[in-house]
Amino acid sequence: MQKLLLTALSVLALALLSGCEQDGPAEELGESIDAAVNDAREAGDELTDGLEHSGDTFAENVEDACEEIKDGMDAENPNC
Repeated sequence: MQKLLLTALSVLALALLSGCEQDGPAEELGESIDAAVNDAREAGDELTDGLEHSGDTFAENVEDACEEIKDGMDAENPNC
């Protein structure tokens, strides 16, 4: 949802500023907003990737621990 809003704001800013022929204060402000939006998007993507990886690692550790316990108990099915 936030990505869509940030993208929409970027597109709006570009549309409003596309008519400017000279780099004035509005152009510079638009470029700053675009840079901030891109930085926020990249930070969000990095955070999401990190959370996905840590979730995978946690699940793998839980499964390994479960299999070790079942193996120590000589369970018929050692898989969890």
